[in-house]
Amino acid sequence: MGSITLDATALASAADWAQSRTITVLLTAAQDSKANNTTRPLWAWKILCDQEALTDLHGGQAKIAIPHTLEPQQSAAGIFVQTQNASGGWSEVHSSYDASSKTVYFTATAPCVFTVGYDETLAWSGSFADVDKQSWYYPAVRYVCYHDIMTGTSANTFAPEGNFSRAQMAQILYALEGRPQVDAAAYADVSPDAWYAAAISWAVKAGVLTGYGDGRIGPNDPITREQLAVMLYRYAKQKGLDTSVQTDLSSFTDADTISSYARQPLAWAYASGIVSGTDTAQLLPAGTATRAQSATMMMQFHKIVSAS
Repeated sequence: MGSITLDATALASAADWAQSRTITVLLTAAQDSKANNTTRPLWAWKILCDQEALTDLHGGQAKIAIPHTLEPQQSAAGIFVQTQNASGGWSEVHSSYDASSKTVYFTATAPCVFTVGYDETLAWSGSFADVDKQSWYYPAVRYVCYHDIMTGTSANTFAPEGNFSRAQMAQILYALEGRPQVDAAAYADVSPDAWYAAAISWAVKAGVLTGYGDGRIGPNDPITREQLAVMLYRYAKQKGLDTSVQTDLSSFTDADTISSYARQPLAWAYASGIVSGTDTAQLLPAGTATRAQSATMMMQFHKIVSAS
């Protein structure tokens, strides 16, 4: 099933705690965990003594080895291990994989529930000089680049704080749709030979994007958070996805600034985890969506589409 190796400090801590009583070290399938937010197999390692559980190794460590077989086409770089905290949340810990023995190794500082999973985007080998791996948006940048949803602004920059345009959003959804042939849509600010012309035409005819009512569609205008949510909502409906889930947004201090046409889409996007509020309890519906925010929203949306 696997193995647990305690270092000297962990052994001393357990011995001091047990006070000459018999200690049992277990590695089992977890049952009574709070991990109802994952479908991955759960494991638990414990140190028991007379039905009591040791919770602190006092600076000691345990090396956990768990068997894991990669599926065809999977890379060892995509394997991850997460441990569960007391409140039920998950944290990723450093792990390694031995292909010869088909074993995942990681080090724990306390008994815990853990899971071994696979994230194909972890195998993405790219990097950007302006995207720190510790930044909150790094997983989203990695995801959208791995899936060719977004690209950098250059070979080594992503411009996470830069603006994201309406045309760029249309192009992403157009690509997801398979770039179908469409007749040109007539807008004064869309040149027939523009790189985004076909995407704009498709988005308009599909009802995903609408103009401003004055003959313009603003392809190069920075997209706002509510506009992005609306485009995703309309595309989801077009694809037959369930958009009935809604969240009451009245608790946000700027809820009354949401445009009427965006209220339902934003309520759906928030309930679906695509959009989140800010630390100041605001949604900032009219705020421009940065490239980092857009990447995060697209990651969540793409996961929903892929799972449907």
